[in-house]
Amino acid sequence: MQKNIAALLDKTLAAASLTGDKLADVFSKETHRFTITGLSRSGKSMLFTSLITMLKSRSEEGYACLPLLRYLPPSQVLDMRVEPLDGYKAFPHQENVAALAQGQWPSATEEAYGFKLVVRLKQTATFKKHLLPHTDVVFEFIDYPGEWITDIPMLSKTYAQWSDSTWAQLSSGPQQYYAETWRQVINQFDFEQPPTAANIHALVHAYRNYLIYAKREGISLLQPGSFLLDSSDFNWQEFGFTPLPSSITSDVSHPWYQAFNKHFCAFQNNWLTPLKQSIFKETDKQIILVDLFEGLNHSRQHLYQLKET
Repeated sequence: MQKNIAALLDKTLAAASLTGDKLADVFSKETHRFTITGLSRSGKSMLFTSLITMLKSRSEEGYACLPLLRYLPPSQVLDMRVEPLDGYKAFPHQENVAALAQGQWPSATEEAYGFKLVVRLKQTATFKKHLLPHTDVVFEFIDYPGEWITDIPMLSKTYAQWSDSTWAQLSSGPQQYYAETWRQVINQFDFEQPPTAANIHALVHAYRNYLIYAKREGISLLQPGSFLLDSSDFNWQEFGFTPLPSSITSDVSHPWYQAFNKHFCAFQNNWLTPLKQSIFKETDKQIILVDLFEGLNHSRQHLYQLKET
């Protein structure tokens, strides 16, 4: 009883400046946020599509799916509903169901989606039930591309560090088998010419072609993964960059180093930092899906890299 009163007083102090619906939410709403990600073909879209379908069947049609929810007494549940999540695009549930009906897999996740499950429960606490008839437990789910999470470690590196480590990966398996064309482009490229927009564009597109090819062949550790997404909010066509030979990255006065270092910093400051703050810091739990069979279907090196990723 004393604990309930203390908790209620704490919320009263926190809500002193609130009014209306926001004030009611402080006392009657409990929110949990989950972010779910995974690299391409890990099953994110199917997981969300299945989850929303089952939740809708249970809440709208009374279908007794999700057997673990039997531990939630039906007599205590007043309502259960799926709603959009503020600040995020609605998950394309109907489009995915339609694709499955046509025998096609849902499209890959290329931007952040969200939805929330609101479970309204009867108030059972002796003191609270006289003031608040119910409690809303809100489960927020966010689906975002796995390519974003592979880019986050780039925040802790300088451009030169990232470039050197990327070249080391390109020179060893399994990337070396798919980077031959990219290495030829670099070997034949004239870095004496200035880093004009056209020259940068040509180099960035050649590197992106390597990323696309390597991804298709099952490579998981690809940076920047955001360059693979057409829907990315970062304008890689204007602020793109690539790894450069160490002979260039070791010379801070080199025009190409200066141009790509500037773009790399813009990528960190204008894209990765806000991304980390808006999605990763606000979550309670993060769930990462891994497609183990992708590595097994290729080689032991693919599997080791998947583990590293």
